[in-house]
Order: sequence, then C-alpha cells, then structure tokens
Amino acid sequence: MPDPERLRALVAERYDVADPQVERLVDDHPVYLLITGEERWVIRVGAGLDRYAAVLSALDRAGFPVPPVLTDRNGRTVTEFRSDTETVQILIIGYVEGRPTPFHPEPLGRLGGALGQLHRDGSAAIQAAAGPPAGLPVVDRAGMLPAGELRFGLSRLAAAGGRGTAAERVVADRLIAACRAGLDFGHGLTSVFLHGDAHPWNSLLAADGSVIMIDWDSSGPGPAVIDLGFLAVSCATGGLTGPLAAPDPARLSAMAAGYRREFTLSDADLDALPFAVAFRVLVAAAVGFGTLLAAGRSPLNEPSIRWSLDRLSAAPRIADDLRRLLTVAKPPQLDR
Repeated sequence: MPDPERLRALVAERYDVADPQVERLVDDHPVYLLITGEERWVIRVGAGLDRYAAVLSALDRAGFPVPPVLTDRNGRTVTEFRSDTETVQILIIGYVEGRPTPFHPEPLGRLGGALGQLHRDGSAAIQAAAGPPAGLPVVDRAGMLPAGELRFGLSRLAAAGGRGTAAERVVADRLIAACRAGLDFGHGLTSVFLHGDAHPWNSLLAADGSVIMIDWDSSGPGPAVIDLGFLAVSCATGGLTGPLAAPDPARLSAMAAGYRREFTLSDADLDALPFAVAFRVLVAAAVGFGTLLAAGRSPLNEPSIRWSLDRLSAAPRIADDLRRLLTVAKPPQLDR
C-alpha cells in the first residue's frame, strides 16, 4: 500500500486542493482519508478504478445519490501513481458521513428499501453506463455475476485433482454439481442496475436515519435477485467470513418489507430465489474447499468452510422465507 506521505505529495501536485493531509482509513485495504480544509475525501488506490468512476458517473446521471468525484487539474477522474513495484490508479471520491449499519431489523429494513430504490430506478443508470463520459469505459454488466464466479469456483475444485478423504470428495462433488447447475442462471429474469456486493457492511447509517449504500466496485447491469439473494443470506446469517449469526427472523422480514415497498419481482424472479440466495455462499464454499484441498489441507476441519457449508444448507429455508415475505399483502410505506 502506498505511503500516505507519497499520496499527499501526489495530491498536492495533481489536484487543486489546499494543504492536503492524507492518512490511512483502514489498515487492510488501500483506502485513505484526504482532509483539505473542512472537506474530507476518500482516496481509493488500485486497478480498474476507471470502471468504478464510470459506475459513479452513470448513477449520478441517473439521479441516484452517490459521492462526488474529485477531478485532477486536467479534468481527469482517475490518475495514475507509480508505487515501488507497479503503476496503480487513484480515484478520489466524497467521504460519506455515517456509521456502520447496525445489524438490527429497523436499519436492515431501510437498507432493503435502498436496494429496492436502486433496482426501481436502475434503467436510467443502465442507459447512462452504456454511454460514459470520454475516457471512461462502458459498464455493460455487474462485476460478480454467476457464470464467471461459478467457473472460478469450478477451477479451484478442479485444481484439487481429486485429493482428500472420501467424505471430502463427496462434498467436493456436490459443490461441483451445484456450480455446474448454476452456469446458465439469469435467463428471463428482471435486469436492473445492481449494487453487486449488497450486504449490510457495504452500507452506512446516516444521521437522519437513512441507510446509504457504499462500495460500488462490482456494480452494473444484472438480475435483481442476485443483489437481493446476497442481502437476504447476509441478513439471515451474518457476514460470510464469520460464524452464523444468532437467528432472528425479524432481520430478514424487515429487509424484505423494505425492498418490497420499492420494487416488485416477477414470478420468474421469485422462482429463481433459491439459487440467488445460495449463489455467493456456494462460490465461497467451492473456492475455499478447492484451494484447501489443493494445498493438502482438510477443508472439513476449517471453521470458514464449515460456516459456508452451514449457510449453504440454510439457503433453501432462507429462500422460502424470503419468497413468502415478498408475496404477502403489500406493507405500508415508511415515513420519509
């Protein structure tokens, strides 16, 4: 990760800002806080940030609230920075005020509503993403759709080459079959502008009580149920990298009610919920299982794999509950 002082010098050289101060925003990601006067910005460092800028531009032109982008003195939204080992991109966006969205029913209901609003108003963003400003790429699909993610999972399982105990090979074969079954997913479903990584930890609770979605790296056109399915399994079981959260049906119920107030799925979408809920958990299980087998380790002894398999087992029930919650009588509107 670039040293904050080198980034500060780059910002001072290339951007029209007064007395920039730069500090790390988080320890484990190349994301930094830029302070200039009373303004605060976020500096993202990495590859593919021109795509991120194109996503933010499309959403902004569609009227969806997203952070502003700070352009350099030449009017570019993305600039390059030479680190010790490589050339990376720099994107500076507005700092979003708020605190992590609490893992409780009411704020999760508002998050469901925010996702529903995005899906409802996404057609304008799809059109805008197809005609980006000069210098930015076309965004014609979301970043983590099933075909590519499932093929990656299959590649990791194939790399294991049949290693493991008899019990582990049984699990691996089940994961392979499930991944293959999902490769053609998406036909005939409602296409919207996805967030692409919709879970509670990619959102913030603002001072006015609204929930704001952040981290648009994987956004773009795709089936609405992909976003909704991942948000559903996250609300029901917690973050994918940790143990299953203590059960509380009110979390999923509130999220589903918030979403349904803003957006209505088709019958085909509802039929696709079982796979949509399982999708991201399936990929996590397949990638982790195959990687560990290839390394000569026992996946069934790893807590992260057990958590993924437990979530995968819970996915059909979560999908059934979600479908029921989405097809009950329409709930009253939230006060705005």
